[in-house]
Amino acid sequence: QERRQQRIAARKARRGGGGGGGGDVTTTDDDDGHVGSEYDDYDDEDDDDDDTGSESGGGGEDKVLTEPILPEPTITVEMLCKLITEFTGTFEGMNKDFQLAKATAKQVLQNVLSSLEQLARVLSPAEYRPFILQSKTILCNDAGSTTARLRFALPDYTDTLNIPPGHYISIRVCMKDGKIVYRPYCVVSPPDTQGYFEILVKCLRLGDVSSHLCGLSEGEVVHVLGHLPQFPYKRNMCGKIGMVAGGLGIVSMLQIIRSICADMRDVTQVSLLYIVGGWRDPDIDAELHLLQQANPIKLRVTVVTEAQVQVDL
Repeated sequence: QERRQQRIAARKARRGGGGGGGGDVTTTDDDDGHVGSEYDDYDDEDDDDDDTGSESGGGGEDKVLTEPILPEPTITVEMLCKLITEFTGTFEGMNKDFQLAKATAKQVLQNVLSSLEQLARVLSPAEYRPFILQSKTILCNDAGSTTARLRFALPDYTDTLNIPPGHYISIRVCMKDGKIVYRPYCVVSPPDTQGYFEILVKCLRLGDVSSHLCGLSEGEVVHVLGHLPQFPYKRNMCGKIGMVAGGLGIVSMLQIIRSICADMRDVTQVSLLYIVGGWRDPDIDAELHLLQQANPIKLRVTVVTEAQVQVDL
C-alpha cells in the first residue's frame, strides 16, 4: 500500500511539472516480481484524464506512449515511377533520386496536358473547324487535271497535327448551290510539322470538292474534322509489308513508311513500288530518297513511270 501511494504521488508530481513532457517514468518491483510503472495499479478516480499507459523497458527507462501522429499522404517514388511509365513506357535510373523523379513526372504530365490541349485546339473528331489557306503550289497543270499542294495554317505557329499513321482528315466545303460536300484526304506533311499542314489535291473537271479546293485563293477558309482511322498502323504488326502506290496514293503509304523508319523498335521491312505519272512532287521524291538511304534494311523503293508499266504489260 505504501509503494502504491508513492507511485501515485510521484505520478501527480510529474504531471504537475509538465505532464509527460518527455521526462523519465519511475519503475518499481512488485512482490510478485512484476516490473511496472506508476501507471500500474491505481484507481481511475485519482485521475480525470484518459491514459494510454507506458511501456517498460525491462529494467531500463520507460517512455510515455502518446497518440500516434500519422504522416500526411505523400506521393512515393514508386507511384511516380508507375505514373511516368504509363505515359512514357520507359523509366530508368530514377528510384535513387526522389527530387529528380518528381521533377520528371511533373514535366511528363505537363507535356501530356499540353499535347491534349493542343490537339483539342487544333483538330476535333466531333466537329469541323476552320483553317485558312496559306499557300498553293501547282505541281502539274495539263489538259486533263491539275495537281496542287495546299498548305493550311494552324491556329498557332507552334501547333502540330501529330496525326498517327494510317489516319486521315475530312474536309467539308460548301458549293455555290449551297450543297455541303465532304471528302477524306491524307495529310502529306510530316506529323511534327509546326504551324501548318499540307494536302495533295488532284483537281478533276467533274470533281466537286477537288475543283473547289484547287480554285481557292490564299486567305480563304475550309473546314476540317479529324483525325479518323483508315488503316491504323501499329509497331511490328507485320514482319514485311509490300506497297504499290500510284499518284496521290503515295501519301497514305508515306505516313506508314515515316513511322516505321523513325521508330527504332519497329523492325518491319517495307518494299515500295511507286508508279509516277504526269506529275512528280519533288518533296516526296527527296524524302523517299533520304529515308531509303538512312534505312537500307527497312526500306526498299522502286520508282517506275506509267510508260514503263505499259511497256511491261
